[in-house]
Amino acid sequence: MPKPQKTTKKPSDGEHKTVAFKRKSTPMRKMVKAAVWTVVILLLVTGGLWAYSNRDNLTPDRISEWFDTHFASYGTGDGFPVDAAGSTVKQLASMGGDVAFLTDSSFELLNQTASSIVNRQHNCTTPALRVSDTRALIYDRGGSNWRVENRRRTLVDKEEEYKIIAADISENDQIVMVTQSGNGYLSEMRVYDQNFEEKQFNWSSAEGQVVDVAARPDGKGAAAVSLTVEGGQMNSLVDVLDFSSGKATPQKLEGVLLLTVEYSGGRILAVGDSQCVSLAQDGSDLKTYSYDGKYLAGYSISPNGGVALALSDHEDLRDSTLVLLDGSLQEESHQNHVGRVRALSYDENVAMLTNSSVTVIRPLDGQILGRQSTSSGAQDILLQGNTLYVQDADHLNQIDVNQMGQ
Repeated sequence: MPKPQKTTKKPSDGEHKTVAFKRKSTPMRKMVKAAVWTVVILLLVTGGLWAYSNRDNLTPDRISEWFDTHFASYGTGDGFPVDAAGSTVKQLASMGGDVAFLTDSSFELLNQTASSIVNRQHNCTTPALRVSDTRALIYDRGGSNWRVENRRRTLVDKEEEYKIIAADISENDQIVMVTQSGNGYLSEMRVYDQNFEEKQFNWSSAEGQVVDVAARPDGKGAAAVSLTVEGGQMNSLVDVLDFSSGKATPQKLEGVLLLTVEYSGGRILAVGDSQCVSLAQDGSDLKTYSYDGKYLAGYSISPNGGVALALSDHEDLRDSTLVLLDGSLQEESHQNHVGRVRALSYDENVAMLTNSSVTVIRPLDGQILGRQSTSSGAQDILLQGNTLYVQDADHLNQIDVNQMGQ
């Protein structure tokens, strides 16, 4: 059989011949490709490391909590004031842009239009509240019960073996719990992760009685304030704890009764009856501010770094000076003869409740941003940006700082 002949079709006049050109690979092009792949690999590695280090925050529950805090809509309420009759409000707190208040029988969370997000009962005799942006820790001071709430449900309801002295919740929702001890110590600390599993860290205090504790915002440590008596003199200890190393760094303050401790703007601030204290997060760089014989009438620690003090020359606290300090306890400004101070709230600015009015002050220069009269029954305040909440015996009211008079 004859072999078929290969034929080649010539393009006609109306056709165009398509010619494929092979692109040359130049050194510059190779360098660009290598750089692109290097960036891609670095992004993948960085993303993988970030995901691994934040794996506790990437669970479905944690993601839904974050969404509920930042994006969920809880409707529009009837506005403030909100009736609080029949309950005794124990505490106000800012929780992820919403206002939380703890009563003698319930925990409630409202958005800025007074729409109810949470209204749940608790069984604490002496309830105390600590919050992060996503969760609320409610514990029974002097009792053994504690519980954690988020915007959807009660996450846990636990009971400690010994009576609870103090507790706190970090910004990443780890729990620090200080209780009495059954092992010959005055108090002991336990730490729970975001899933309420006890972590491999325990600390006991044999030298002093813990009165307050603060969780480091990143959950990697805590600061505890303890009281000791030596030779008839009351002293205080600030123990700064590192959970990874198990190390405790103590600072002793003689002749002062420290009342509370908080993390504030990258430092640790503790307020006492005769002076306040500032420390670096590792327990170093101790700074103090003395009241010079004045009586402490009120205080509020800012989460952004700083403390507001109401100091009075009179034991009955009938007239005070408002002193505003930065995180290193350097005075920023002060106001003389402000009257009897009932409550302070320090956010970016400072709100001060006196017998007849509430005043908002800029710390840096002491300028009054607004003043408004209040009822004689006003008991507590909470400043949240440009929104001020005032609580009296029967109501929780809301004030726009920008609409306040001078």
